Amino acid sequence: MNKPKKIKYFTKLSIFTLIPYYKKTKLMWKDKFNTPRCENPPTIHIRWLYWELFIISGTDQYWEQWLWWKEYCNGDFDEAKNTWPWYYPKTKESTWINY
Repeated sequence: MNKPKKIKYFTKLSIFTLIPYYKKTKLMWKDKFNTPRCENPPTIHIRWLYWELFIISGTDQYWEQWLWWKEYCNGDFDEAKNTWPWYYPKTKESTWINY
């Protein structure tokens, strides 16, 4: 799987900070009902003067599929795609998205 194509970012006015603030968080996830759940995607948070910038990489769906591929199927992409447990109730088709 490739890196996520969608990167969301947003800025906002904040309290005044003269010293720049930088924080980078890792992917946070948990195992629930034997499937991965993305709690928080990787983010970068920068604050300086009156501005804050948040950069969020990927979506929850992307990271859950990535975890399924890497942690549950040992890097075998075909196995990950075929054993993905989530599907649309009406059509019974897999919710797997080829990123």
